[in-house]
Amino acid sequence: MTVSAEANFPLPLFPQDLNIRGAIFADAGTLYGNKVNTGGATVEGTDMSLRASVGAGILWLSPFGPLRFDYAVPVAKEDFDEVQNFRFSMANSF
Repeated sequence: MTVSAEANFPLPLFPQDLNIRGAIFADAGTLYGNKVNTGGATVEGTDMSLRASVGAGILWLSPFGPLRFDYAVPVAKEDFDEVQNFRFSMANSF
């Protein structure tokens, strides 16, 4: 189970025709009912242990498709969870 919330907004330092926006977000979820490989051991989600993070990002609606750079910080995690603070992603538009 997961839940996410995000708000994005124009960045005041950039002209709006550049299509660069900022974002803030919060994500939360649980591994209940899933098996996850933690790099050597397999963990089976048998409890409702909550994981949660908050973060901010920059989005660019480029001519090649959306590009996104995010930074997030976990606020609830387990000891064996691998933390990924930075994330870069690309998508395509149709």
